[in-house]
Amino acid sequence: KFANKNAVTANLFKFKSTAAPSRPPPKTIAAQTVDVLRSLRKLPVTRNQLLTGGLIGALCAQSLYGSGSDYFEYRFIVNKDADDLAGFYGGEEFMELYTIFPIVGALLMRGGE
Repeated sequence: KFANKNAVTANLFKFKSTAAPSRPPPKTIAAQTVDVLRSLRKLPVTRNQLLTGGLIGALCAQSLYGSGSDYFEYRFIVNKDADDLAGFYGGEEFMELYTIFPIVGALLMRGGE
C-alpha cells in the first residue's frame, strides 16, 4: 500500500501531541520536608513562642491524662515458688523463649558469661 514505509514512519514522529501536558512527577519526601521547613520560616510566631506553646500543650495534655499511682503495678496470684519464678524470668531459659531468632539470643547473652 505505502510506497515508502520509512517516509510514513518519519511523518508519524513529526506530529506534536495535542494531549494536555502531563503532570510533573510527584515530589520526594525530602523535597516535601524542605518545603515544610521553608513554610515554617514564614510563620508569624518566633521560635521561642512556638516552644512555649508546645510546652503549654504538653502540660495541658499531662493534666488531662494525668498520672496514676498504680502504673505498672500489676499483681497476680500463682501457685509457684517465688524463687523459681525469679530464676526462670531472670535466667537464660526465659531469654531463649523471649527471643524469636537464636542469633538475637546469642547477641543479648554474650556479655552474661
